[in-house]
Amino acid sequence: MYILILLIMGSYFFGNEPIALITKSIGNVKYKRITEKKIRSRANASIPIFHGDEIRTKDDSFIKIVYLDDRSFISIYPETKISINGEIYKREVRKKIDVEEGIIRVKILNQKENNFILITPYTEITCKECHFWVISNIKDGDHIYSISANGLVTNRTTLNSIELTNGTTIISKKEKEIQEYYTLATENRYLELLMLDANEEYENPYTGRVINKKMLAIPDNMESNMVEIKFKDAFNNEKKIVLTYTK
Repeated sequence: MYILILLIMGSYFFGNEPIALITKSIGNVKYKRITEKKIRSRANASIPIFHGDEIRTKDDSFIKIVYLDDRSFISIYPETKISINGEIYKREVRKKIDVEEGIIRVKILNQKENNFILITPYTEITCKECHFWVISNIKDGDHIYSISANGLVTNRTTLNSIELTNGTTIISKKEKEIQEYYTLATENRYLELLMLDANEEYENPYTGRVINKKMLAIPDNMESNMVEIKFKDAFNNEKKIVLTYTK
């Protein structure tokens, strides 16, 4: 695999060359070149990805795509349709993803020249360096789960924007105000299970919390107490539960 990546990277900076490589494929995954009319039958590991390629996953399928310039990656989960775009500028891929629907995890390493861009029917996300999930569908809108990020989320229908914040969930729907809250344990567990189903290496999500009276809307005349409980999960990752109560 590494030899193949090196060979592709050797020709990558000359002419119309691939911008990424499929490094993992499970189940029924299809893809289509921008110049083709029909979806191909199978997207296997080691297939190069070009600007404009479309990816579609079915039930119980998964695919991982790694960019050739800096090894930023996209993990694409079941029932997902996306297009992967990228033009080469100063030896860096101008990375852009169009998500029609589905579930993806994106980890973008520091972009020197250009922002990474992800677009759904209702939302645009831009960042230089970021790690987040997107679950998108027409009915429920977009749920963005930020693990670590330095970027901006804009609702394309209202033009309202909000900064990506570590450990938060952002909900963006058609013609609705953007919502934000700290990611719930149940949400983290769901994302964790998706990774396990795809045999992906589990990465402990951002678990820090800043809890104060203002955030919890606790009146000044009420007393509040906080208890922290630390434990290790099945993957030997330490986690922390923060309980806050008032009286």
